[in-house]
Amino acid sequence: MNTMLMSGAAAALLAGIILYFKSDKKRQENGEWSSGLEYAYILTAVGVFAALSLFMSFTAVFLIFVVLCGTAWGYINTA
Repeated sequence: MNTMLMSGAAAALLAGIILYFKSDKKRQENGEWSSGLEYAYILTAVGVFAALSLFMSFTAVFLIFVVLCGTAWGYINTA
């Protein structure tokens, strides 16, 4: 189980990183980011979440993600 989870985490993380560098980082005409960039962020987050869940409890990893997302959201909305 751990080997398959680590392989999946590594694959998702690698795919996210590759997709990030391959995608267009300019906003489209409708103001949205490119779909490749959005998928890159999601795949990277899934890969990091899965890799961390091998070493920490699910609750601790989820708490880290919630705190990081809340901090980023608060920073963006106050800037």
